[in-house]
Amino acid sequence: MAEAIRQMVADKIKADNAGFIVKAFPVSLPEALTKVYVSVYRETLTNAPQLAAVTESLKIVVIGPKIGTDVAENELEDALDAVLRSVQALNYIQWSTAERATFSDKYQGYEINLTANTENPYKASA
Repeated sequence: MAEAIRQMVADKIKADNAGFIVKAFPVSLPEALTKVYVSVYRETLTNAPQLAAVTESLKIVVIGPKIGTDVAENELEDALDAVLRSVQALNYIQWSTAERATFSDKYQGYEINLTANTENPYKASA
């Protein structure tokens, strides 16, 4: 099977933002976060048989390492902007929302919802 969409998205974010920690799967946060943390993972697959396609719903989590200051807020917004620019450069991905969230009861971040429409790799060959 071809490389996973989530891995391609993570690779693009990592290439564009070398200072970020980027994972292509959901993982628990470390005790002490020192860099912007990004996780990309698939949430759902939807079959579109009439189009011979599959729609993948993905989530990106962006978490800032600083808390409770104006500097922390600015850095978090800069990180979100950087991730969205990376995603926007991928023509097969559409993002719909970026919603603020709290992680591990202290870190602030965003959850970004994405969709990707691809050829159905599960369809039987004729």
